[in-house]
Amino acid sequence: MPDVKLVSITKKYGKVIAADDVNLHIQDKEYVTILGPSGCGKTTIIKIIAGVINPDEGEVYINGKKVNDIPPEDRGVGYVFQNIVLFPNMNVWDNVTYGPRVKNWNLIQSSKLAREMLDLIRLTVRSDAYPYELSGGMQQKVATARALTSGANLFLLDEPLGALDARVRAELRHELRRLVKDLGLTAFHVTHDQEEAMAISDRIIIMKKGRIIEIGTPEELYIRPKTIFGANFIGEANFMEGRVTKISENGAEVELRGGQIIQTSDKYHKTEEKVVIAVRPEYITLETGERPKLNGLFGHIEKRQFLGGFTRYEVRLDNGDVIAVHTPTTLGEKLLDVNTRVTIHFDPENALVYTYPAEGLKPELALE
Repeated sequence: MPDVKLVSITKKYGKVIAADDVNLHIQDKEYVTILGPSGCGKTTIIKIIAGVINPDEGEVYINGKKVNDIPPEDRGVGYVFQNIVLFPNMNVWDNVTYGPRVKNWNLIQSSKLAREMLDLIRLTVRSDAYPYELSGGMQQKVATARALTSGANLFLLDEPLGALDARVRAELRHELRRLVKDLGLTAFHVTHDQEEAMAISDRIIIMKKGRIIEIGTPEELYIRPKTIFGANFIGEANFMEGRVTKISENGAEVELRGGQIIQTSDKYHKTEEKVVIAVRPEYITLETGERPKLNGLFGHIEKRQFLGGFTRYEVRLDNGDVIAVHTPTTLGEKLLDVNTRVTIHFDPENALVYTYPAEGLKPELALE
């Protein structure tokens, strides 16, 4: 099975830079997801790997071999698109065996492979059905099986679940990962859905404006993201601007707007340095009234949303900042009303500290 290397890949469309000096190594049998806002270059990268488009600069290596001049059909790549593309006049069996037939593979070998694929996607009993007789999820499973029966050992998925409803997406994403791992494939999956990326990936690549911003496991990117954009794009985070006032063996003290001092476990920034504090909503505790606590900040509830497993509160702090707080649903517990006076607080180790961006916080958080 192959690994994939992109070396200094650049692709431009007029003044738009879709890929900006991208360097990437996808390891053998790895399930990698590329995540980012619309227009960040995700699909450009996957099409360059597939050979559908050529880079303006840089090299593509599959299994150690440079493939820039090799056509898509000879790269050993299976490609699954967002828009489900099946031959409407062919049943499931004929769709799945299409690749081996056009390549003139041995009939017995092709049939054996097709049966294995249909067993894996659990659609053997529907092998006589036509696409219009199948649900959207079933159709995408057939499209996946067709891609794999072509002999691909590198599996490229370009927003493969985007056209499906939420419940089907949640089910099918686990099926895709199971399929890839059972077959020992290398997979490269493009999506804009954070939850989808977190659920299926060995590693996630975050992109913005044609550049790779950060790479890591789902746990790394959620718990300890290295960038402000990564902290904002994976999950939800609150951001507060401040200034380091003191460094001690316990970490850094930071003065927020309005003069409130909070404690962090950060030891990498300097006194008087301007910083950004990021805290996940679920790491914040909410209590009624004004109760002095470590990292306690006073404010009032401005908005409330009950979301089933948790309630989302937006708290307007006395310094003007708005902080989101997620409190888990507890049977019999009364929800707090809007305008209730509250204290929020969080542990120092849950406060991530970043150097203040040169261009400002808002441009750093912007999706475009």
